[in-house]
Amino acid sequence: MSIIKRRKFLVGLVLSLFFHRFSNQSVSAQESQSVNIQWRVPAEQVNTVREELNFEGQVIPDKSTITDDRGLPVIYILIGAVALGQIATTLLEIYKDTKYGGVIVRKNKKGELLIENNANLERGTIIIDQGNEVKIIFREKNDPKATELIQALTPLIK
Repeated sequence: MSIIKRRKFLVGLVLSLFFHRFSNQSVSAQESQSVNIQWRVPAEQVNTVREELNFEGQVIPDKSTITDDRGLPVIYILIGAVALGQIATTLLEIYKDTKYGGVIVRKNKKGELLIENNANLERGTIIIDQGNEVKIIFREKNDPKATELIQALTPLIK
């Protein structure tokens, strides 16, 4: 068995064990659970993310980042409460169309989901950092489903 086939097999095994652990929970209950987010979004994606999320929270410029040639911030922060299912479907929709990089999701010190673009990642990559060295990686080419993403995000909101 080649190294690539072994790696795919092991990744599949780990993911199936992970998802089996959460299979007794109702996905629909998880989908509707509201969670506070802090999503750092590139300026060119702000409107798309807001529309996909049906977002009604705050959108503020990230003053810690550089500005473009017109003096406008290159990153904005979306702060507010959103249903977990909406976050999952938005992540899948937005990052399959991203021309560069991916996104990392983790819990911040306030208990919010911190969602950040990372231009160093392969296009369409979503990393769910559950802490304690546990990272679940989704790649667009593997066609992840919203339910899989919801299950990977759930430990971050407990």
